[in-house]
Order: sequence, then structure tokens, then C-alpha cells
Amino acid sequence: MSILNRSTQQLLRLWPLGIFLVISLFPFGWLGEQWPWFGLWLGQTLRGPLGHGIAHFSLFLLLGLLLLWFFPRLRSRLGLSLLLGLGLGIAQEGIQLLYKQRPLVWDELRDLVVDLVGMIAAYGLFAGMRSCTKRHKP
Repeated sequence: MSILNRSTQQLLRLWPLGIFLVISLFPFGWLGEQWPWFGLWLGQTLRGPLGHGIAHFSLFLLLGLLLLWFFPRLRSRLGLSLLLGLGLGIAQEGIQLLYKQRPLVWDELRDLVVDLVGMIAAYGLFAGMRSCTKRHKP
């Protein structure tokens, strides 16, 4: 019985990460087509390549921080963290290509690079925060 409880507790502890993964993989362009008011907001918010890049960077910065928070073993494995981020980035771009029904173009490669930069920033930010908290402990 305690094994079931422990497993259930571990799964419940990961729900924020699961929700974030679902949100990050969701094709928001499709949702914008279904809900015009959302599409207008999305178009205004992510206007141009800079806005699109900021969105990708922010998404993967948050994803990286969540992965490092929920999976402490990743904190000492930058390569594995980047591989997980790349896998999610590829999945996200693949879902977008399926929804848009178009072939692969260079924009997807740029998005993947920005995704990895976001993951690296998360790793650096997390390491910096940990270093500060270790220094300030009595």
C-alpha cells in the first residue's frame, strides 16, 4: 500500500510540469483560428520574428527551470537537459508543422536554436540561484 501511495505522491508532485508540457506543445496558432479574439491578441503579442523568438526563449527558460526543479539529477547533467529541451522543441515544431500542413523551413531551425538558448539560460540561472543560496546560508 505504501508503494502505491509513494507513486501517487510522486505523480501528484509532477502535475505542474505535466500541465506546462501540455501547454508548451499545444498549437496556439490553431486556437487563434478557432477564437479570433485570441488570434488577434496572439498576433499582436508575438508580432514579427523578435516577438516569436522571445516567446520561444521564455517558454524554454521556464521549461528548463521546471525540469531542474522537479528533477534534481539534471542539475549536474547539462547535456541531458539540453537533449530533453531539444526533444521537446522538435516535438513542438513537428506539431506546428502538422497543424500548418507545410514543409520544414529554416524558421524551425532558428526556433530550435532559440529553444536551446532558453534551456542554457535556465541552467545558468538555476546554478546562479543555487550558488547564491549556498553562500548566504549560515
